[in-house]
Amino acid sequence: MADKDGGDFNDLSNLENIPDEELIALIEAIHEGAQSPAEAMGFDEDALLSIEQMAQSYYTSGLYDKAMLAFSFLTNMDNQYT
Repeated sequence: MADKDGGDFNDLSNLENIPDEELIALIEAIHEGAQSPAEAMGFDEDALLSIEQMAQSYYTSGLYDKAMLAFSFLTNMDNQYT
């Protein structure tokens, strides 16, 4: 899967740009049983529903690029949106 700039989604070379503390926190959340990136990063269902409503509003307003970004964020944060 490629992202919008043609990069490879599975290319992990950008991990070096993420602060070690953030990577450690995410790994610890996974070890503690987080089922999704959203859960690991503290996004609850209400937060995700708010982002979904925002994305739908962008879409119905014809702001398709913003809607795409918001929906993309949701699908990457929680697989219930895929």
